[in-house]
Amino acid sequence: MSGFKDLSHDDQIARVTVLAERLSKNYFDEVSSIELINFEFNATFRVRSGPNQYALRLNINSLRTEKNIRAEIAFIDFLGRTTSVNVPRPVPAKSGEFIVTATMDTLDRPVNAVMYSWLQGSEIGDDPSVEHLFALGASMAQIHKAVANFELPEGATLPEFDDFFWRTQDFLFSIYSKLEEGQKRTLNQARQAIEAISRRFFDRELKIVIHADLHGWNLMWDAGAIAIFDFDDSGIGLPIQDLATALYYLDTDEQGFALLDGYRSVAPVPEYSEIEMEALLLQRRMLLLNYLYETSNREHQELLPKYLEETMKRASNFLIKIEK
Repeated sequence: MSGFKDLSHDDQIARVTVLAERLSKNYFDEVSSIELINFEFNATFRVRSGPNQYALRLNINSLRTEKNIRAEIAFIDFLGRTTSVNVPRPVPAKSGEFIVTATMDTLDRPVNAVMYSWLQGSEIGDDPSVEHLFALGASMAQIHKAVANFELPEGATLPEFDDFFWRTQDFLFSIYSKLEEGQKRTLNQARQAIEAISRRFFDRELKIVIHADLHGWNLMWDAGAIAIFDFDDSGIGLPIQDLATALYYLDTDEQGFALLDGYRSVAPVPEYSEIEMEALLLQRRMLLLNYLYETSNREHQELLPKYLEETMKRASNFLIKIEK
């Protein structure tokens, strides 16, 4: 039998849709429609039951454990109760559990599913405005301040982002690497420099729970208000890591200034130098490169050649700067 990675994109969608239909019955007696709205790292469906609609997420590529997902749910619930940040609310299954697990014949591991309330509005996407980014910065700072009072419940854990790959499997330097020796050597030199800079941050900042994936496709905008979703990558890290991740996806200085101004309106921006931020931005890119070697998403796999080429350029330029 073919594995999930070997299936065509359409066949993958067909399989996850059948699974979503089966899993939704654990939440509602009657489901009027199920619509796939996102199939990238995970698969997300709009589920309609009666007059209401919900978001069902299937962890197709994510290797998050049930303990990780329990922590994610607790984190979101805490933010919804204690801050003005707009986040989805976890929806329990009929059993009272928030996580439902099922199997799919083409995957060699169980698939965990969670249901959330539906967020109104539209995704901000690839071209956020300064208004969007100011709101994101302010919301991010609110989260960073609030989590000082957050404790993970019993039976819930999150990965710590104090290693280069943020506790994900290494596909760049391990036996699974498909890089040429020269590519591996350059990227490994960059990694060592980034790790040294990261250690300095961890020596001077307190670790907190962070979202760790704040970009336009994980943000909704409705009537002038921002909402944050997709906490599947959340973990224990530093505020500067959250900021760097958000800055990575921006194209202009104006956008970056808006994000930082929004953050500054609520809390002081963590201190960093230009080369320190460049290191964190390159780390983000290398993490995404690592993901492209791991993912079963066919469309993402096709991005690899150009993404690798640009990553090599950025890594080489970074090494030149730190050697000066």
